[in-house]
Amino acid sequence: MILSATRMTTLILVLTLLTVPLAVGGMVASVQALHAAALVLALLYQFLLAGEPQRVTPWLVPWIAFSAYIAFQISTAFVAPDPLMAFTREQWMEPPLDPTRFPNTVNIGFALQSWASFSVYWITAWLVASLDRRALRWVLAAIVVLASFESLYGLLAFAVGQESILGIWSKTYYTGDVTGTFVNRNHFAGMLAVCLPIGAAFLFASRRQGGVIPSQPLRSAATVLYVLVVGTAIVNSHSRLGVFATLIGVTAWFWLLARSADNQEQKMIRWMPIAMIALIVIGTLWFGPVTIVERFLRLPDDTNRLTIWSAMLEFPPSVWLSGIGAGAFVDAFRLVQPADLQRSYTFAHNDWLEFALEFGVVGIALIAAALIYWYRQSRPSPLTIVQLAAAGGIIAMAVHSVGDFNLHIRGSAMVFWTAVGIFMNPNLQHRNRRNDLRGRPP
Repeated sequence: MILSATRMTTLILVLTLLTVPLAVGGMVASVQALHAAALVLALLYQFLLAGEPQRVTPWLVPWIAFSAYIAFQISTAFVAPDPLMAFTREQWMEPPLDPTRFPNTVNIGFALQSWASFSVYWITAWLVASLDRRALRWVLAAIVVLASFESLYGLLAFAVGQESILGIWSKTYYTGDVTGTFVNRNHFAGMLAVCLPIGAAFLFASRRQGGVIPSQPLRSAATVLYVLVVGTAIVNSHSRLGVFATLIGVTAWFWLLARSADNQEQKMIRWMPIAMIALIVIGTLWFGPVTIVERFLRLPDDTNRLTIWSAMLEFPPSVWLSGIGAGAFVDAFRLVQPADLQRSYTFAHNDWLEFALEFGVVGIALIAAALIYWYRQSRPSPLTIVQLAAAGGIIAMAVHSVGDFNLHIRGSAMVFWTAVGIFMNPNLQHRNRRNDLRGRPP
């Protein structure tokens, strides 16, 4: 029996959401390849059986702009030689090098990897945005299940003294923090910062607002339990940036909710923020607050981020104009890396600054114009409580990515782009009574 396009797409999205982050936060190469193949299969299913996902043109424009600029950057690699090969081994051992001599650092392989990763994420958002109301509930339920499992597993592994991830991958770093199936506490907290408002809104919302639980008492109980578990895991990750991003995301959600005149659940904003904070504090106290307090009262002890960001400013203006090339940071940073930074850095620990360096002012302007067109053509209105929560999750990840590289981690980036699809889905809009009556037969 052949599944319908919608069912196949929903099945693939749900399975990838539930399984990809389990493989060390989705960073296992074979899992990433399977994830990409599955999403391409879902997209082909949409075109072959359903004709096409709805509103194709607006969604194609940003992808075409991104692809075209990467193609332009790759073309420059055939014109100019690879600048990094010009340095001797002795020069590599004593950075910084002279960035003004070799401004072009395009790496074709890394550029293609960046293009493939963005394509996978954009397809994810596109497919989620094309789902009907019923199918989207399965995706939202998958987010709740994923966040609940990651939180519970992370807390349990932390309590018993974790030495591995799911008994498969050895746990070497961050053994004193709650990290779920992720290696890094910051990426774990960043993923949950997106999931927390979305899951809470989905569990609390009425059916006409996109929720699934019919009874108000059951909705409240499920929301309380979810916030308690996920919030406790975020705090016990000891990720200061993760906790801060979560607070910003939840605050943004309630601020948007308060400004939404069409929202029918506004009574919740009077008590739910306080209740969520109280639940997280209770969970934290039960787990023991001493270590957490010591961690959050301590001044940031990792100054390497600031050193990296300041060193990036050594690149000449010509580099910032056209960009060093997608994915080329790992090579280009060696040109300006201070001698006191002993190890190499794959990412800038600031997704937005790294993106600006790799694509330059020209690339940013092109892609921003395409995104503005896409948003204006595709944005749904009015927005439900679930979509406003997705906006809060997007804001949380945007804040978190100022100091980390979550958007390069498959598990957390996939959740972020799923949130984009939820926010842009037009089928979650309010169903008011008048529309319901119009749809009934006389």
